[in-house]
Amino acid sequence: MDLGKINRNAEDRSVVWAAVVTAFLGVAAGLSALFAQLNGRVLDAGIEWVVAILYCGLAFGVYRGSRAAAVAVVTLYLLNVLLSLLAFGLRGVGLMTVVLGVVLWAGMRGVFAQAARAPRSASSPRRPV
Repeated sequence: MDLGKINRNAEDRSVVWAAVVTAFLGVAAGLSALFAQLNGRVLDAGIEWVVAILYCGLAFGVYRGSRAAAVAVVTLYLLNVLLSLLAFGLRGVGLMTVVLGVVLWAGMRGVFAQAARAPRSASSPRRPV
């Protein structure tokens, strides 16, 4: 019985979920930017728009299986949580923060697993160890 296919599908699904969570974070940052802009906080809105665009752009990279995009998303997410903790204390970290973090982490593991099983191209031969 070949169980490799079952694991492979689970890893691919986690990559898709990571891309969905990353896109969701981008949409949430975009909404935050919109509300900040409506309240007249132009600088806060500008920063949030940049974060929203970064998340949405990185979501596509995560969906395509880019390890660099995966590392960038996790770094940006952890920076966001750290700033939230510094600004609001433990009130700034809710259940959704933890749930999104867990799904994002599982998805990033899937990105690296997908990259590890991808066949190497002929232009980059495997070097002997």
